[in-house]
Amino acid sequence: MVKRKDIAVCILLSILTCGIYDMIWLVKLTNDMRRISKDIDLPSGGMVLLLDLFTCGIYGNYWAYKMGENVDEINYQLGKKNDTYNKWIYLGLGVFGVTRIILKAMIQDQINRFIDDNVFMQNRINKPVDGND
Repeated sequence: MVKRKDIAVCILLSILTCGIYDMIWLVKLTNDMRRISKDIDLPSGGMVLLLDLFTCGIYGNYWAYKMGENVDEINYQLGKKNDTYNKWIYLGLGVFGVTRIILKAMIQDQINRFIDDNVFMQNRINKPVDGND
């Protein structure tokens, strides 16, 4: 099950652990996006981490693009205004290693919004039809 994560805590842990939690966060973000988007072409979080380390961060740019593509697709499926720019914004941020923590924060924010929308929809479905609470 995908759980909501506090972005500030994730950033703080990434800084305090000198990037170790950042790698864990990468794995969790990827696995959460796979569960939400049901994108079987997106590698598992562990594989993304290995490929990112093995290619000295070059694979991370492709990962950023794919994550943005998934965000755009999910927004489209939810019927939200879809500007389809997320994949390009994420790719741009992914190219600059310093901003990767900002990129992960943006992706986490989108995942949190998807979780909130799901909870909202479940509450709406479970609500009585006659409007009585």
